[in-house]
Amino acid sequence: MATEPDLVHCIYASSATRPFSFDQLVDLLAVARRNNAALGVTGMLLHDRGSFFQVLEGPAAKVDALYARIAADARHADFGHTIKSFWML
Repeated sequence: MATEPDLVHCIYASSATRPFSFDQLVDLLAVARRNNAALGVTGMLLHDRGSFFQVLEGPAAKVDALYARIAADARHADFGHTIKSFWML
């Protein structure tokens, strides 16, 4: 009998479709932290010279839905290799 993994990691890189100011990045991070906390998802978001790198960690269904929403966000393009790992606790 297959069970749902307890924890999923999703790692991706993307390119920003437009430049972000420092203040816009601070606002983006604040919104991401608030939304992720509401979903029970943790992770890390990096931005450097127009590129994003993010690690998402949490319940599989929540991480998958969040990744789908990010992938559809017009601020991202050119998604790089996505790594997904599962942990059974």
